[in-house]
Amino acid sequence: MPIGVFDSDSTALRNRVEVQERLGKLDLNDWFFSNLNIMGNGHYLDLGCGVGKQCLPLAKQLDAVGKVAAFDLSEESLNCVASKAEEIGLSDIIETTHGSLDDIGKVFAGRKFDRIYSSYAIYYATSPNYIAEMVNKLIKADGSAFFCGPRADNNLELRSLLKQLDPSVNTDATHAAKFLVELQTALKEQFNVVEISEFDNPIEYKSLDDLLKFWRSHNSFSEVLEENFVKIVSEIFDRDGVFRNFKRAVGIRCQDPK
Repeated sequence: MPIGVFDSDSTALRNRVEVQERLGKLDLNDWFFSNLNIMGNGHYLDLGCGVGKQCLPLAKQLDAVGKVAAFDLSEESLNCVASKAEEIGLSDIIETTHGSLDDIGKVFAGRKFDRIYSSYAIYYATSPNYIAEMVNKLIKADGSAFFCGPRADNNLELRSLLKQLDPSVNTDATHAAKFLVELQTALKEQFNVVEISEFDNPIEYKSLDDLLKFWRSHNSFSEVLEENFVKIVSEIFDRDGVFRNFKRAVGIRCQDPK
């Protein structure tokens, strides 16, 4: 997947995470970890760990022999994870590894994990078939994997608003959403059990500043549209007092490798 201007920007990622966690009605991690089936002594592989939204709270739940391999393309993000892990005494549990998702077979050759997971990152790989094959090779026989990311209708309210300003704005399924659909099919070729779940989180923006903070850190941001965006959104806030946008996710859980 072509990397958007904000996808490898750790500051932009932190901005998006901060706004959505503060204003969202639900907690993505609660849903995420409910699908991960955490083992205290397990060995985990976090594919596309970002700034540690999952691996850091996960590491807190593990015992002395539990381990998390935090893998990401961004060295800046990995440095952030390593720094936070040291701060809270988790350096012995979290191992950071730099690399591309297209190379996980080489990077982790010969290793096996109890759990493999990825939150909003797996679609940066080139091929869903490759990911499915590598997960099959890297997972233990009794292990499981969980991947999540945007559905086709994710951020539809924001994208529809932008389309009002520029008819060329695409409101169809993004590459990420399409990749996750293809990944479901690929995983069914590699695992006997593949289960799908969904997550819908309403994000209520009650100030222009919060909405702009999110949008200016999102790949849909356009300086060309910003002036008109501010005008139309200001009218919405004056009329309704709130702008609601939905974070819509799909989760894919698989186990029992073929």
